[in-house]
Amino acid sequence: MTEASAPAEAPAAAAAPEAPAAIAALDLIIVREPVVADQVVDGAPATGFTTVTTFGELEVGVWEMTVGAMQDVESDEFFVVIAGRATVTFDADDRVMNLSVGSVARLAAGEHTVWTVTETIRKVYIAPVPIDAVHIAPVLIDAAQIGAVRIA
Repeated sequence: MTEASAPAEAPAAAAAPEAPAAIAALDLIIVREPVVADQVVDGAPATGFTTVTTFGELEVGVWEMTVGAMQDVESDEFFVVIAGRATVTFDADDRVMNLSVGSVARLAAGEHTVWTVTETIRKVYIAPVPIDAVHIAPVLIDAAQIGAVRIA
């Protein structure tokens, strides 16, 4: 065979894309701060959160509150409870939402609520990215928290 008639080599296979990283939301270290005094209803609750990632105009994160009760004004949010127990009372109509592991709920912006936590609660939430946080880049979770995992 001449060089002109030699069969063409197959193109090199593209490398498979890296699989998305998975994290253990229960194992994330969340730094909590005491709830400000004018929001405290009972006890000495503390809250904290960490943003896991953003996509489009949405933020995905993990939020936690310790035992106690606090007033809050909600943001638009969808969440699933992954640990703990609490009730959320809505000021407008005294409706009570009972939360425990596996509960899925939606909160609407502007709702006035009281969160009463009886067992430290942790939830994974999806919410619109705050206007002042639009610049957030993909987060690199500290390897000491969950191992060397990159969230992109």
